[in-house]
Amino acid sequence: MDTKVQIKSRYIVAAATLLALIFVTFITACDKSDRSVSLLAQNQTFQQAGNNTFSQNQVDVLWVVDNSSSMDTSQANLANNYASFITQFQTLGFDYHMAVTTTDAYLANSYFNNAMSDYQPTIAQFRDGFVGQFGLGLSGITVMTSQNTTSSIFQKNMSEGTSGSGDERAFSSFVQALSDPTNTNSGFRRSSAFLAIIILSDEDDFSGNASFCDHFDSACATTSTSYVGDHNFTVQEPELHTVSYYTSWLDNYVGNHSNYSVSSIFTDTSSCLTTLNQNDPSTSRIIAQRYPAMATATSGVSSSLCGNFNNILTNISQSIISLASVFTLNAPANPSTIAVTVNGVSVPNDPTNGWTFNATTNAVSFHGTAIPPAGATINITYTPTSALNN
Repeated sequence: MDTKVQIKSRYIVAAATLLALIFVTFITACDKSDRSVSLLAQNQTFQQAGNNTFSQNQVDVLWVVDNSSSMDTSQANLANNYASFITQFQTLGFDYHMAVTTTDAYLANSYFNNAMSDYQPTIAQFRDGFVGQFGLGLSGITVMTSQNTTSSIFQKNMSEGTSGSGDERAFSSFVQALSDPTNTNSGFRRSSAFLAIIILSDEDDFSGNASFCDHFDSACATTSTSYVGDHNFTVQEPELHTVSYYTSWLDNYVGNHSNYSVSSIFTDTSSCLTTLNQNDPSTSRIIAQRYPAMATATSGVSSSLCGNFNNILTNISQSIISLASVFTLNAPANPSTIAVTVNGVSVPNDPTNGWTFNATTNAVSFHGTAIPPAGATINITYTPTSALNN
């Protein structure tokens, strides 16, 4: 090789080596945290699985039905609108379980095993209907599933009669029902499923440590401060458990505050109260305060007993399905970079019929007609916020 060419080649190699050393020194000086960050966009693929598979399209629904003396019409409205509630679950192929308890299931708690209470150790076990007045008989099915549910079974299970306790405690009743050993062994509750609790009542929740008699007769009060009055919030109620008491219980039971909701259908206004009493007179009905508070705290739906049950149950089912169609990303995402496809088709960022992103939970949620059906492939691409900070 020519001497001049050799010298030139050596010069080029030396210069390249020097530039490489300068580049490494510059990077080391700038990155004092010794981090390695990829600037490439992230890509996650989710499979919306079919029935009986660990998946976010599993839903467990617990109905808490008021079975006190004024509830026959409301129970009938619920029972007769099965299709409104279940159609979208079936259309999307969701794997659902449903069970029913009543607002007096709390009486299975041994706390109430005293002379002033109607303690019944088996009353919290899931119901399959009622054979007395305003009941439609027994269905023989206590856990309704996507495989065994029919309109007739739903109607019987929701018709719980009106001979239950007038001391309604829906919150402590769902606690008792979800804790009951028989129910626990029934297969109703699955840890992978979204839990939806739906309450039907024309009064309000009065869950707490007061006895039944304390709620209605001051002469029965065990202490001067334990009388909780006429179920109308007109006197101090020191033994009433707070709404947060029950959301905390559900947080622990489910393990994730975002994986459950509590919706209610209740007496919501004075005009509704008047309407209900005109059709079926009762002095016990009141405008509820605790049910809407619970719905707000758990992203549930608040609905009126005087509303159209077809629309009410459709709205509740859509809310549940939307809350159950949530996909958590592996890394905090820059919202402006998120792109979503379902089965290869682009889905818009739209809170009505598309997807939305929650930066707090780092999750993408689907809504309306954009909710993926069972078996769908959901692809989400995004740039992590860490990439933009480096």
